[in-house]
Amino acid sequence: MEQATKKMSFFGFFALTAAMVLTVYEYPTFATAKFHLVFFVLLGGFFWFVPVALISAELASVEGLEKGGIFGWVGNLLGEKYGFAAIFYEWFQSTICFITMSYFIVSVVSDVFHLPILE
Repeated sequence: MEQATKKMSFFGFFALTAAMVLTVYEYPTFATAKFHLVFFVLLGGFFWFVPVALISAELASVEGLEKGGIFGWVGNLLGEKYGFAAIFYEWFQSTICFITMSYFIVSVVSDVFHLPILE
């Protein structure tokens, strides 16, 4: 019995990748640079998203690497140890680092709305 596969939309891929690149840690820097930084964010985004999209498209079209995602790509090319490392770093970024970002968000909300109970 063949299982139906779900495909990620372009917007979902863009949002997921943007969340990894533009984290809340950078917001204070954005505030001090004002609108000058918009140009550099767009330029950096272009030079980040276009190569990532081209590399992902190339790896997904190689015979034998269509399935498996990052573990399959890295594991088949560099070995299972490095495939596991790539998945571990991705997991670490999406769990541990996002939790620490939530502390920053709570402190900003408490400061903006003058809620000393959250401090």
